[in-house]
Amino acid sequence: MVAQDDDSVVHPENSQYPKQDACEVYIDGDHSVGDDTQYAVGAQQYYIVPQPGTFNRGIQDNPAISGGDILKAGLQGTCLRSANITTYEWSIPLFEHYPDRRLRIEPNKKIGFDVNVIDADGEENGNWVAWTPEGGKNKNSDLLGDLVFVENYQYLDITLEPVIPASLLRSYGNLCSITGTVTTDKVPCPGLSTNLFWATRTRSQ
Repeated sequence: MVAQDDDSVVHPENSQYPKQDACEVYIDGDHSVGDDTQYAVGAQQYYIVPQPGTFNRGIQDNPAISGGDILKAGLQGTCLRSANITTYEWSIPLFEHYPDRRLRIEPNKKIGFDVNVIDADGEENGNWVAWTPEGGKNKNSDLLGDLVFVENYQYLDITLEPVIPASLLRSYGNLCSITGTVTTDKVPCPGLSTNLFWATRTRSQ
């Protein structure tokens, strides 16, 4: 997820949604009806903030899973801040039933999916921009969009078009991989910083 954001806002000492920048991902692996994310069993809600800190008070981890354990989830996330561009990158295992049954990915398999970015400025509540409309996705996974796995796009009757400005596409040339390496065309790029958050980084033992 790549976002243009002139004012990077995070409050490590007083984390409070939605008064800081963040990214959320919602997944319902078996696309069952009306699951909520409270206990992460039927559907999951994941958070990350782009600097050390947490998504909200009472959440210990960054990244985090709502109502779940990041170690059991195998969750990883990283953020790259370059000029006025913030890149969020995720590695999220998929579950049919968290945490004991992983999802088997196959062609034409459909899952519930959504992603949103919170853009805070100053002390005001942030703007919430999502892939699909409506709020309340943490209460009802019917509101999530459909993500369908395919082997390739060669025989699909669709036209793939860029959905972000060309300036952002160029900025995404500074790739941030889940290994924590910042590269341009697979060559390490000096002068760029990345925050890598492993599942064990902020977890209380």
